[in-house]
Amino acid sequence: MDIGRTQREPEAEPHIKWKHIDGPLLVCRDGTMHWLTKVERLWMKLGLTTIEQLDAKYNQEPQQG
Repeated sequence: MDIGRTQREPEAEPHIKWKHIDGPLLVCRDGTMHWLTKVERLWMKLGLTTIEQLDAKYNQEPQQG
């Protein structure tokens, strides 16, 4: 579920707002926001995924390379 974008800094890094009032919110390096699902939260706790992998999945910037 895409909820929009935020303005970003040129060297922005993906981060998660764990204490967001509506639940954990991933902010990708391109400014795209994504609510973490229960499965994604579990995978993060178990070390089965990383913030970089989630950013790659939901980031809407064109891939370089």
